[in-house]
Order: sequence, then structure tokens, then C-alpha cells
Amino acid sequence: MTPVAAGSKSSAINITTGTATVNGTITLSNVRNVVAFSGAGTLNIGGIGTITSGGTFTPSTGTVNYNGTDQTIGSYTYNNLTLSGSGTKTPASGRTINGNFTLGTGVTFSAGAFTHNIA
Repeated sequence: MTPVAAGSKSSAINITTGTATVNGTITLSNVRNVVAFSGAGTLNIGGIGTITSGGTFTPSTGTVNYNGTDQTIGSYTYNNLTLSGSGTKTPASGRTINGNFTLGTGVTFSAGAFTHNIA
């Protein structure tokens, strides 16, 4: 087992089925920070919430729903990605979506100059 450095933290969100809701920011700043789906559950990110770059994100068969206002979409490959709520959703870089991409009513997707791949 590798010791954890002083001042560093580990965190994990594991979703199998059902729904987890976070009304803030999910920061995956190092490899010990994990968001993982092992089933078809849903992660709702509200408020100004963002999954920031870093750490490990495993999409499996799950859905990430950015359901706040004016959010940044984290730099990950998603299985299903839903943009709901209101305002503008802006990707941090190009996206790969292996399943469904759903854009809700009243939401603007600001694609920028990035390449987005949707299966």
C-alpha cells in the first residue's frame, strides 16, 4: 500500500444505480480522486458544479447531468451526457460521448473550437 502524502486527500463517488446529486464542484485533482459508474445510475451536478480535470472518471453505463446554470463540462469521456437546467454549458475541451447526448430546453451548448464525438 502506498502512503498518502501529508495534506493530500482521497475521495470517491461510486454509482451503481439510482441518483447522486452534488450541488457544487467535484474536483478530481489527483489520481486518488475517483468518480466511477458501475451501472446505469445518474450523477446530477447542480449549482455552478463542474467535474474538473484530473483524477479518474469511469463512465460505464451511467449518465452525468449538468443541471445548474452556466456550467463548465469536465474534460472526460462520458457514456450519456445530459445538459439541463438553464444558461450556457461550456466544455473545457473536446468531448467524447459514447451513448446519448441530451440538450434540454432553455440550455445553450457553447461548443467552441473543439471537436466533439458522439457515438
